[in-house]
Formats: sequence, structure tokens, C-alpha cells
Amino acid sequence: MADQSDGGATTKPLPKPRRTKPRAVHLWQFMLALLDDVKYNPDCVKWLNRADGVFRIVQSAEIARMWGVKKNNRTMTFEKMSRSLRWCRDNGFLAEVPKNRGYPKKLCFRFGKLAEHWNETSSKPINEVIGVSGPLPST
Repeated sequence: MADQSDGGATTKPLPKPRRTKPRAVHLWQFMLALLDDVKYNPDCVKWLNRADGVFRIVQSAEIARMWGVKKNNRTMTFEKMSRSLRWCRDNGFLAEVPKNRGYPKKLCFRFGKLAEHWNETSSKPINEVIGVSGPLPST
């Protein structure tokens, strides 16, 4: 639609605002949301040492299934999800678990320097704090 009020010159219509994609949820954020939810902690995932950020995946297949639902990938397995876990570790969101503290060797993880809000106590649900939108998948 042209505007004729300036002596016949036409102006371009204003561009439509760009849609912004919802922020992608990282696996470490998803795990933190599960740890904060009594429906999943301690049956699927549990804290081993909250002060140090150490947690353990109890039901790996169920966690992988829920992660697949969240990522819209029905064929998700723990083997596939472990690639995301390695990415989180390699990029500082997860860190090595101390070997001299008696933690299990398998399925044991620790939040790293780049993981935010895992050690905070808040009155808001952790989903809101870390930006995980929508409800967590049901078991």
C-alpha cells in the first residue's frame, strides 16, 4: 500500500517483524529440570552431591526417551543422547566427575563452569529460571 501524502512519492511498507525461534534447550538444561522435578528425581535421575553439582542417571532409556520427545526425535536412544552429553562435557557445560570421591563410574555427571543456575535455590521452578519452555515429557 503506497502513501501519497508527500506529493506523489511512494514509500515502501514497513517490513514484517521477524519471528524469533524459541531458544533451543540444551541437554544439561533438560537434566537440571528433571533433577528439580519430584516426578523424576530420584526415580529417573538423582543428585549424588548437590553442592558439587554431581548427579546420576538412574534410568538411561527413559531419560533418552524423554529427551527424544523434547527434541521431536522418536528414535532417540541413550547411545544417541550420549553424543549430546559428550558435547556438553567438551564445551564446559558438564565436567569430569572427581574419581577419588567414590562416585559410580557409569552414568555419573557433574555440571561444569558454563552451566548456570544449578546451584541456586529459587522460589521459581527451575524450568522458568533456565528457560525450558513447556512441561517436561511424562514418563
